[in-house]
Amino acid sequence: MATRKHSSKGRPTSGDKKLMAVIKDLESQKRADLTDAHVDAIEAFISDSGRERRAALAFLARPYPEMAKGIEMDRDLALAFAEVSAAISWKADRYREVADLMEKAALRMRLALTVRGDCDVIVAEGERMSIAEGEMRAWVSHG
Repeated sequence: MATRKHSSKGRPTSGDKKLMAVIKDLESQKRADLTDAHVDAIEAFISDSGRERRAALAFLARPYPEMAKGIEMDRDLALAFAEVSAAISWKADRYREVADLMEKAALRMRLALTVRGDCDVIVAEGERMSIAEGEMRAWVSHG
């Protein structure tokens, strides 16, 4: 396991003890967190949510007054926006759940890496190699 900081007296801190307890629990885990059926359902959800994602982005890509005027003038358009708005909200909540699962997976991967003596080197090299690094730069530069 990678070296952890301890209290100034050389004893593990309460944070160290909590982390060691989490790792011990994970090491005794007998089942996976997700079944293949869960994974398939999540993948299907992501694949099938393009309509709402595109609608949300399209709405944000237009000036608000223009969109509001169209809604004010056309009841059918207003109903369509109400329906899509509800679907977007529901799917946004599910995306947050998927993001939480992804964070959980990333944390567990990092914990698993601590079994290596060169964990810090491996993590740093992996971060440099990560395609997410390039994606992050593109994402941040959108605004």
